[in-house]
Amino acid sequence: MILLVAITVVLAAVLYVMITGLANTTTTKPLGSAFYAGPASQTVGTAQTNAYCQTKHYCYSVAIDEVGQGLTFGDLNFVVHSATGSVHIVTQNFAQISVVNDKNAVQAFSKIAKNGAFEVTAWQTYSAGTTVGTPLSDLQTIWIQFGNTKTSPFGLGETLEVIGTGSFSGSVVIGLP
Repeated sequence: MILLVAITVVLAAVLYVMITGLANTTTTKPLGSAFYAGPASQTVGTAQTNAYCQTKHYCYSVAIDEVGQGLTFGDLNFVVHSATGSVHIVTQNFAQISVVNDKNAVQAFSKIAKNGAFEVTAWQTYSAGTTVGTPLSDLQTIWIQFGNTKTSPFGLGETLEVIGTGSFSGSVVIGLP
């Protein structure tokens, strides 16, 4: 009789452990399963890109290759890291991150002031019709402008880290060539 009770208790404990493992209540989704972008490409601003890359400034464009699972503008933060891994500090004028659609219109952007950390946790400005809840699309491009010298490339070897917030966890890191 004691042996039967012990077997029943052990089976109940094993069943409990199995069921709680299956009933994972995590509500966040890995960002890497919903957001693919890159690689980054370096470009020099022209009159056509003046809204998000000043004329003759060196900038980086990162095409958004794929988005899914309801990813919106408010679900992402952006941080530019130096080659040493620390957050890049803007040293001249200002820096800017923009999201541009396939018609070369800026949908959202944030400027980072001189001596500020190059990170965006909330967009400063949205274009008409774009809000924090607007879905992202694979027709958009992320533009990074360092706002520094017009005479030499800047930001080489640094990385753009896209960090999931809200219902998205983790990050995606894109190298700047």
